[in-house]
Amino acid sequence: PRSLTAWLALISRKMLRKRTIVWGHILPRRGENAATAPLRRFMRRLADGVISYTWSDAERVRSDDPTEKVWVAANGLYPESELKWSARSERWRLLQVGRVVPPKKPLLSLEAFAIALPRLPHRAHLTYVGEGSELGSLAARANDLGVRDRVSFMGKVVGAENLARLYEETLVSLSPGYAGLSLTQSLGFGVPMIVADDEPHAPEIELFSELTGVSFQSDDPQDMAAKMVDIFASRHAWDHALIVQSVRDTYSSSAMAAGFELALLGSPQERVS
Repeated sequence: PRSLTAWLALISRKMLRKRTIVWGHILPRRGENAATAPLRRFMRRLADGVISYTWSDAERVRSDDPTEKVWVAANGLYPESELKWSARSERWRLLQVGRVVPPKKPLLSLEAFAIALPRLPHRAHLTYVGEGSELGSLAARANDLGVRDRVSFMGKVVGAENLARLYEETLVSLSPGYAGLSLTQSLGFGVPMIVADDEPHAPEIELFSELTGVSFQSDDPQDMAAKMVDIFASRHAWDHALIVQSVRDTYSSSAMAAGFELALLGSPQERVS
């Protein structure tokens, strides 16, 4: 809504009677009560169809206007062929992937890990992947907590193959702040996630369920630590193949491309269960 170019394109193409599809978030991060929410609805009505990031947002569009044409192209990171579960006999990492910045709350993972460590297996190891302003303070805090030898900071890791090797060693991934693409990535490799229950999560949160992870009380390191212990204790209870399939069918880059293709062709799209 803040893009003048978007408005010019929509209005000029409407006047020229050219077919136009809009793609983006159905609602702003602040939700349906945000000031720009009505503008987004108006932009959709100027267009001939909508491509949504999520299936739940597509249903929201249909509930607002059943006549509106909607397709879904969920944010996919990797093609179907690269999403799979590796049946390693031992996994010891707890993994947090993403920017190491305050909104992602990396310090909370560290505090929870230190609390949980006496009840975790001897090889349990916390790993951060990503860059950001909190790296220095995290390392210092790990020293203060006496867990520096059980925590690693890998910086930026690029490429599906390199990340896949890390996830092959990972029992559970962590999202102490808001969850987004890191959830898609983790589940795509069959790894469940521990997710804060009350954060402004990105649209990808629709993938989260009792089949794909567990939630903890936001900003509570004790509760997060308890969930870490529970995951290690119930490590054989997860259906990892099902976790992978949930992403391959709806959140792979292959599924995303198919959504765009159907929208361009004007063909109907069926939801994959």
